[in-house]
Amino acid sequence: MTFNNIVLNNILRDKWTYIAYFLSSVFSIFIFFSFSVSMFHPDLSIIANGSALSMAMMAGSVLVYLFSFVFISYSVMSFMKIRQKTLGLFVIMGASKRQIKKMIFRENMIIGIAAIIAALALGLIFAPLFLMVTRKVMQVEGFAMYFPIKAMILTLVMFFILFLLVSFFSRCSFESKESSNCLSRIRKWRQRLAFLRSF
Repeated sequence: MTFNNIVLNNILRDKWTYIAYFLSSVFSIFIFFSFSVSMFHPDLSIIANGSALSMAMMAGSVLVYLFSFVFISYSVMSFMKIRQKTLGLFVIMGASKRQIKKMIFRENMIIGIAAIIAALALGLIFAPLFLMVTRKVMQVEGFAMYFPIKAMILTLVMFFILFLLVSFFSRCSFESKESSNCLSRIRKWRQRLAFLRSF
């Protein structure tokens, strides 16, 4: 069995542990993509660069991305806290810290890429509804459905970079104090079990 198969089996086996992380990521990406669909709409091409509306939409896009970064980072921290005991068990079974960090990185990237694909698919499905709401809010004509290639590329690139960063830094959480305490408790449990078996 390859290392990638171990990672995939680990995700499938503990799927309920991963589902909150996955859904929160999908939600964040979906919100950003929906906002980008409106921002890159052809009917807004008449807005001059540097105008008040253009700057407001750019600021809104940055705020949505920052919200997504904070939300996903919080989800990762919660996810890693839940995973610490399982990761500790891998160490007890003989896995090195390098292998654990590699597993954490790949797990996060698999979930991140799946979340991006799912969010883009949902975004395309609900884009007509979101554009209709935008038209009502802005009280303008037009805003017909279009294929948002720019919004898709922006979302894909921005969140792929985000998940790369999150996956890289989440590896460091295995070195945290809580993880060390967890490993210490597991080792003590193993020692007690070995002591009981000696009788």
